[in-house]
Amino acid sequence: MIHAARYERMFPGEGGIDLVSLTRAMPADIVVSIEVPTAELAKTLDAKARARRALGAARNVMAAAASKP
Repeated sequence: MIHAARYERMFPGEGGIDLVSLTRAMPADIVVSIEVPTAELAKTLDAKARARRALGAARNVMAAAASKP
């Protein structure tokens, strides 16, 4: 678990946590950040590509949370 938390997290929406419901429960004006350490992926994708993927995944979660259930 510690290794996964520090080095190999999934991108938003890829794991087992219901981020859409969690996002819906948060105040609308809250600031969020993305932290997705991906050591294995870093061997094949540069930082900019990984950041784009993380941002896209986070935007998908936010869009799903904004839509009506």
